[in-house]
Amino acid sequence: MVFTKRWLLSASIVFGGPALSAVSSFSPVVTPKASSAPPSPRQFFLSHFDKSAISPDTAALTYLEINGWLISTGGLTILVDPILEGPLDFGIPAIYSASKRILPSSGLCESLPPIDCLLITQGLDDHAHERTLKKLCKLDRSIPIVAPPSAQGTLERSGFPSSNISFIQPGGRITLGQRFGDNSKAANYDQNVVVRATTGALVGPPWEARE
Repeated sequence: MVFTKRWLLSASIVFGGPALSAVSSFSPVVTPKASSAPPSPRQFFLSHFDKSAISPDTAALTYLEINGWLISTGGLTILVDPILEGPLDFGIPAIYSASKRILPSSGLCESLPPIDCLLITQGLDDHAHERTLKKLCKLDRSIPIVAPPSAQGTLERSGFPSSNISFIQPGGRITLGQRFGDNSKAANYDQNVVVRATTGALVGPPWEARE
């Protein structure tokens, strides 16, 4: 495993071998901080997508702040819970509004590499960020999506067609490439990439389903 930390952002992590669960058995190697001036946030953002560091036998995780991740594994690029366009305000900006500490709050969706799957883990704004989803849909509404049923309304308002979305309940699993029909973006999916849903936190009244 190679652990690379560049400047202030929490790390792009590259694991050697196909099993992410084996990471705890490795010791990280930290690249020393360069002595030159740090790159701009946008340059830093783009530097994480250097495919020369990723081979079919590695998995690379890039932290996009808040709950967002970019995962490259098995030749796939999976975008998880992105908040890349505007602040996080849960629809109540007068009461709450948060921005990322390092990355810019806009203009990053256009800089993403081609996305093979958009994975949304909860229906709340800090996971299913409507501004970001609308921007991603505007750029490419054919992205295959895996999401819980609680995110359906946000995804529909964002403009994604229902035919692109596979909803998954706790305890369920989706093998990427088997549930997306003839979608061209799914045609080359590694059949070993499986999304498993687990029961998450209770974030509403006791009678609501856990996220």
